[in-house]
Amino acid sequence: MSQQEMVDYITEENKRRKRKRIVLTRQFFEMSFLALAHLSTQRGPRNLGCFNDDEEKIAYRKYILKKTYDGSEAYCYDKLRLTKRNFHDLCAMLREKCGLKDSMFVTVEENVAMFLQVVGHGIK
Repeated sequence: MSQQEMVDYITEENKRRKRKRIVLTRQFFEMSFLALAHLSTQRGPRNLGCFNDDEEKIAYRKYILKKTYDGSEAYCYDKLRLTKRNFHDLCAMLREKCGLKDSMFVTVEENVAMFLQVVGHGIK
């Protein structure tokens, strides 16, 4: 094999390797994009539900109380006998001046809302 033939062979081999790298790189990015698109459509947040009745009751209580003090102005006044602004001001005052803190399971707002419902309506 002459020197010119050797140079031509090496040049052709380098071109073939470069084309192969380009094709493999393109396939890699296409597969990565397709995998990402598939995962983004399939992996949504799932509601695992509650594991027992107590957790379901706690979640329902939290939902009802939050709806009470963050819902409409009229609903809040009917249930708590306070406007939403006054209710949140009272909670802030109890936190600052009286040292009331959120516990692990119940927030200050929930505590105050339960107290106001009991006092305002005479319910358990």
